Amino acid sequence: MLSGLPWLPAGPAAAEPKASGPGTVLVVMDTSGSMSASTDGGSTRIEEARSAVLKTADSLPTGARFGLIAYPGNGRVVDGCSIGDEEIKLGTLEAGTVSTAVRRLTPSGDTPTGPALQHAADVLRKEGGHGTIIVVSDGDANCGSSNLCEVAEKIAKEGMAVQAHTVGFHHEDDQLACVAKTLGGRHVNVTEPGALEPVLEELSGAKLEFDLEVPKEMPEVAGTGTQGSTIVAKVRSTGQQPANNVRVSIQVTGADGKPSTKLIIPQAVRFLGNLQPGQRERQVRMTIRPPEGTIGDYKVTGTAYSVNTSPVQQSGSFKVVRSGPVSGLLGSAKTIAVLGDSYASGEGAGDYVASTDIANTNKCHRSNKNYGNQMFPRHTYTIACSGAVIDDFYGQQVVAGQNEENPRDTSKNRYESPQLKRLHDLVTSTDVGAVLLSVGGNDVMFGPVIKGCMLGTKSICYQLIDAAIDKAKAKYFAEDLADAYVDVHRTLNEPAARARRGGGAAPIVVVPYPRIIPTTNALDSAAYPDDQECMRWIKKPDLKKMNGLFDALNDAIAKAVQAARDRGAPVHFARPVQTAFQSGHTICDDDSYAVKHVINRALANSTSELAHPNAQGHHAMASALVAWSANESPRQAAATDEWYRVEAKLSQANPVDKVSALFAAPITKTTPLIEQMSLSTQTVSGFAKDSIVTIEVRSRPRVLGAYQTDATGTVSARFRIPADLPTGRHTVVVRGFTEDGTLKEEHIAIRVIPRYSGIMTVVFLVGVILAAGGAISIRRAKKRKSRASRRSLPT
Repeated sequence: MLSGLPWLPAGPAAAEPKASGPGTVLVVMDTSGSMSASTDGGSTRIEEARSAVLKTADSLPTGARFGLIAYPGNGRVVDGCSIGDEEIKLGTLEAGTVSTAVRRLTPSGDTPTGPALQHAADVLRKEGGHGTIIVVSDGDANCGSSNLCEVAEKIAKEGMAVQAHTVGFHHEDDQLACVAKTLGGRHVNVTEPGALEPVLEELSGAKLEFDLEVPKEMPEVAGTGTQGSTIVAKVRSTGQQPANNVRVSIQVTGADGKPSTKLIIPQAVRFLGNLQPGQRERQVRMTIRPPEGTIGDYKVTGTAYSVNTSPVQQSGSFKVVRSGPVSGLLGSAKTIAVLGDSYASGEGAGDYVASTDIANTNKCHRSNKNYGNQMFPRHTYTIACSGAVIDDFYGQQVVAGQNEENPRDTSKNRYESPQLKRLHDLVTSTDVGAVLLSVGGNDVMFGPVIKGCMLGTKSICYQLIDAAIDKAKAKYFAEDLADAYVDVHRTLNEPAARARRGGGAAPIVVVPYPRIIPTTNALDSAAYPDDQECMRWIKKPDLKKMNGLFDALNDAIAKAVQAARDRGAPVHFARPVQTAFQSGHTICDDDSYAVKHVINRALANSTSELAHPNAQGHHAMASALVAWSANESPRQAAATDEWYRVEAKLSQANPVDKVSALFAAPITKTTPLIEQMSLSTQTVSGFAKDSIVTIEVRSRPRVLGAYQTDATGTVSARFRIPADLPTGRHTVVVRGFTEDGTLKEEHIAIRVIPRYSGIMTVVFLVGVILAAGGAISIRRAKKRKSRASRRSLPT
């Protein structure tokens, strides 16, 4: 611990008086003949004493109570010794009165320290029995009681809240030290020229004590957020007066002793206001954020200071290391599952699981270097799959084999079971401690935006972006996300799974989409020239427009997280991941954390990895998640036994009586009947060639897929009707752009019937036919039997 004057010898622990405002200080100054002696600084002792008292009074706050007793002086005589003069009557401090009185101090006479100390105690008794006495003497007591310990003990027995500090001025005195110890103060010996002044200021004024807790290691953190390692500054006011306008600041220096500009301190100065003596210590948590590439040894120095105290410092050394073990929210997880789309599976990071990188078989692109695997090596189960949308949590996802030339041909399609089904299977056999997920980008058609902006006109690019933003801001999108998060909770934290964890609920961490392009403010800087192409044919104005899409998408995800929380799900939003690529690692930078080198293969329709985090990008995301997790607290989760609800969505086991919906309204040839979960093919012409067309279903808009037109501008798309789409009338909307950039929409009316209704209808009709046939057969048999009977009867 550092004191305001580190060169002062440590004294006995002083009692900390409780005060709510400026304190009371009474200085008892030795003005005996010996104070006329010269010091090594060329002045006399009395001159130094005068200067010290004036500076002390000047340092006290407005409203402080101050008094000065000079002894022997011409004070009242008791037992042959003067008890000292009250040169300044104890009262509210007045600068003019102090200056006049101090300049009158003249050395003469003996040293009646004992009577003067008792006089000071009597004065404080009359003023309420509390305050601080500061005794300054340059010699042994030689009039009155020479046993100052006895005088101090007598004062202590009176029960007053009086504290006494003592100063041996060019003199070492055990008796003075005994007074300080007995009355809970400090004793200081002063021998250096000019040293009395700061001692009196410290003993009579405000004083700060300061500790600094520094971790030995700080892991690197990616991005530009506020997450990082925490140091704790502890500040206490231990003087006689309040410390006014207290501040704490920190500075980091490198191994060379020079200030480091590499490490980021989001708030290097913190303001604590006024601290009263004896007030409980204030703790301030301050963050140091070591960016990637700053591994090494450092020193942090903290300083606490106020307008009326000397600065106090403390320091500590630390080492910046690679992103370390996961702690905090995810610290107790031994195994995690990763759900969602390509940003979660690791598409773009390479090192794919072999079975998920096979053309015409499986193109989920599950990487061993995705953020989950980088946080929990060998203990991550990746369920996420490239191209996944929210509906793929519930329905089978086509993962390969699509016939681009003839979408009606599904004979080679390859499917994976719903992600929630796979999670449930995993949870029943493995202790899954957390789920990390990213989903929603494909629902708002982020991929078609990238392709459209690369291959289409600026008009088409901007219309695609606006359409995607509209989808992200749509109320249904956030609602669908929240439903999915709640269903993940129902699956992950079903009773049996919670029982295996001792009753605890595993957290669900929603990972936002990192902003892979520079912020709008950064794009406006000289760092990015106007003609720079971060992606082929995509320039600064286009990127500024895309920033709106990133904002809308992540804002919708954040709202959905809050909505799921409100429903009792332990869902967390890892916001710092959004800035993990800022700054210096966006797709516009040389050291990009996003894939940008497959652009020349765009026309070959091989852009699935484009604009996805690469291996370094996933490391940056993992680093941001580790730092965020360290300071994130678990959320209380509502108990759930509702896996049956998820299972119902997965199976869509509709009651038989829903078949009656078939006959609820006239059926016409222009309104085709389509079962839930069945495949439908629609062919529409008139779009720009090789452009992107989206298909969604309404009344409540829902994106079903994005498809590319052929050289004639015709799209023939095969898509699956969602399992939970309500039965009844709907509209399929095919949206795209014509060659001149005009938005084109084709509306196709459909009528959705319950799943298996077609089979059940056939069974019903077959049953009716069989029943009718059976009845006819029985009737005919009876007629034959009747005729036979009549033939056998006697005439």
